[in-house]
Amino acid sequence: MISVDDARALVATAFVPLAARRMQLGDTLGCVAAERVVAVEPSPPLAVSAMDGYALRAGDTAAATPGGPVALAVVGTQLAGPARGLRVGSGEAVRIMTGAPLPAGSDAVLVLEQAGVGTERSVLVCEPVPARANVRPPGEDVRAGEALLETGEVLGPARMALLAGAGVAELAVVPPPLVGVLSNGDELIDPGTPSQPGRIRDANRLLLATMLHAAGFATVDLGIAADDEDAIASALLSGASCCDAIVTSAGASAGDRDLLPRVLDELSGGTARSVQVALRPGKPLAVGTIGLRQVPVLCLPGSPVAAGVSLQLIGLPALRRRGGLCATLQAQVAVSETAIARRPDGKLHALLAAATAASTGVLTVKPSDRQGSHLLSALARANALVLLPDGAGVRAGEGVEVVLLAGT
Repeated sequence: MISVDDARALVATAFVPLAARRMQLGDTLGCVAAERVVAVEPSPPLAVSAMDGYALRAGDTAAATPGGPVALAVVGTQLAGPARGLRVGSGEAVRIMTGAPLPAGSDAVLVLEQAGVGTERSVLVCEPVPARANVRPPGEDVRAGEALLETGEVLGPARMALLAGAGVAELAVVPPPLVGVLSNGDELIDPGTPSQPGRIRDANRLLLATMLHAAGFATVDLGIAADDEDAIASALLSGASCCDAIVTSAGASAGDRDLLPRVLDELSGGTARSVQVALRPGKPLAVGTIGLRQVPVLCLPGSPVAAGVSLQLIGLPALRRRGGLCATLQAQVAVSETAIARRPDGKLHALLAAATAASTGVLTVKPSDRQGSHLLSALARANALVLLPDGAGVRAGEGVEVVLLAGT
């Protein structure tokens, strides 16, 4: 057996990062930046009004009081958009809209609601307006030369909007890998099929696909492959023609009918690896690359909890690496509400558990009373895995390493 850390390292060698490609900015949501972007101009590029009102000279309002307002002549109107060449002279004001460029000569804006009632061509100022009041200076949002995006950052709506505002139309990115999901076994039938003696409904495909979706990966349903080498090879090659990675469940062990590792090894030119991982649940694992594009294939155990645990602890970090992200396991420390006993057996135990964040910010966790690689009902009630290293367990109140399950 190999350790979970060694299994992650092994799988990572097959899940190399996808090549970056240039995409239209609007298509990059969820992608990872493959280049650094720097602002070439400030935003806003020039001083603009922050409010609807009147652009004026602050000095002209110094003597204004409610009982002795200052009257300013309104010499024009500046809308948002191109500057009209208006100029504010002594004793003058320009009607201005939010976002409009400040006319030459003005240095402040009187808010519309604070203006006194004047005439059609004048406005009354009832109190002094400080210099730069209600004015957005050049570069207030973004300075020229400021980094807008760093290599390795994930593109989200706000970041994309920032880039759009800076004039970026396309970008070099690594897109999230498209993942094919395949189940294997003569005993499997689809969920909508009536029950049949000796057959079980395939829950793994949906489990893995939804975990992948929750982790940010789009998926392709590759269906169920029968226990037949030609059928398995056909399904894998079909997936490799359109997917960036493939995840399978069942048929990954060393039994007579566990054909996936054998087929994968043939398709990979003898470079696939089948290993036993010191993980409970989740011992058998196989990995290799197939097709002209060297698409990585990760074969997981058939028991649903074991498949989900293996995907969470080994598959998702590898897929993050494939998509240009950090492949480190996303774990955190929690306080165990109960004592957790176990026997030394050389394995890492991944226990289904319920994690709760206290109002103090401390994460607490309580393992499920039911643990088993086949217990979907227990998995459905869990939102975390407690990673219990080899040994005698922990006492109540001690810290344990926890991984939150994707999609919970």
